[in-house]
Amino acid sequence: KWTAARGQVILVATSGGSGADLTPIWFRELSVVGTYGRQIENFAGRRIGSYQLVHEIMQQGKLDLRALLTHTFRLDDYASALDTAMFKAGHRAIRVAFDFR
Repeated sequence: KWTAARGQVILVATSGGSGADLTPIWFRELSVVGTYGRQIENFAGRRIGSYQLVHEIMQQGKLDLRALLTHTFRLDDYASALDTAMFKAGHRAIRVAFDFR
């Protein structure tokens, strides 16, 4: 219901669900793109969910994701932060965050 008419919605799902009001999809002529984000992996002789596996690898320090955070801003520089987040390509940004320190 928050997407502009003829806009696009990305449906991120990891399990079955129901109860969503689909009226805005047809009423506003929205495009829906689906994505599925997990599965059960066979890793090191055991079966493990992909989210749990990534979490374990991160806890072991084997996965450094710091490079994905390309821009940080002080809260009082929110206008620049929002501009960077909205126009990532122009700013060569991947992830934008506020630094509250």
